[in-house]
Amino acid sequence: MRRDKNAIRAAGAAAALCLMLTACSGSADATGATGAGEPVVRQGVYTSHLPLDLPVIIAKDQGLFKKHGVSVELTDIQTGTDMVTAIISKSIDVGNPATPPGLVVFTQQGADLGALAGGTKLDFRVLVPTKTSVPGSGASMADRLATLKGKTVMVIGTGTLTDWWFRDAVKSAGLGPKDINIIAATNVSGQIAAFKAGKADAVVAFGTLPGLIGEEGKDYEVLMGIPEGHTGSRYDSYLQTFVAATHAWQKKNGKTVDKYCAALAEATSWLSEKSNHAAAVDAMAQWTKLPKDKAEDLLETTVYKMKLDPENWREQGDTIGESKAMDFTRDVNDGCSSQFAQ
Repeated sequence: MRRDKNAIRAAGAAAALCLMLTACSGSADATGATGAGEPVVRQGVYTSHLPLDLPVIIAKDQGLFKKHGVSVELTDIQTGTDMVTAIISKSIDVGNPATPPGLVVFTQQGADLGALAGGTKLDFRVLVPTKTSVPGSGASMADRLATLKGKTVMVIGTGTLTDWWFRDAVKSAGLGPKDINIIAATNVSGQIAAFKAGKADAVVAFGTLPGLIGEEGKDYEVLMGIPEGHTGSRYDSYLQTFVAATHAWQKKNGKTVDKYCAALAEATSWLSEKSNHAAAVDAMAQWTKLPKDKAEDLLETTVYKMKLDPENWREQGDTIGESKAMDFTRDVNDGCSSQFAQ
């Protein structure tokens, strides 16, 4: 895979900020205990209610954390970079940072951050207005992206995983950096507003964004999508996020980590069982605030790849041009990751 660090400059800057926060913070690891003596894990979840956080919500709502002897307190986090900052500054104990900023902080900045488990596989799509002429089902990725030459495409933020993915796809399609104007929003609502107002010719979407924009065929068309198979197997190995915590916190709270991971593994397994499909759709709809039909579509296209292995972990480094810097034994808590069936 190519090694291209230009796409993560902003993530690198955020990583430096994380280290500054760590240096300035006088707080210690603060896993507490409830009155019943259960250890408390402070968990970050995204304010945009992404499906990647659903296993945590399932484990909490179904009492799986309590079953395994741990209590989880949720904290709202805005972006993947904010999640990294919150973990390293010890505002939270565990979270799901977006892959590029999460990896930058220890491969390039030397921060204390490690992986407990994986996360969701990429579900990215490029959405265009319905008036756009979209190539047929057999069109190549290059043909699809060629329709965007001279146009403006909006990603959620510079240096994010959607930014990396789209730039990598554009380069793979043989297009140059000046062929497409890539701009960044600051949040999901900004992307939606820009798309509906015609300020962007296309948006790179993930998670709940397509459903929040509206109906396919009525409010948007999918020009190119990983779930639709338009990119082949090229991006099958990459994760949108990974479950992360500092090594110091993991070492200090080893038994708590085991209990937390056991509950999360049980919740993830529950989501994948066919007999739970109707209940899982209800849970997705309640969490994402989408109608049931859209929640069901989202559930069916969301793939949880929680169990990490050395090869898969090394491949994540390609998103920041640091595959050689990835060390499974050093970076990953295999005792947690191995509790997951997949």
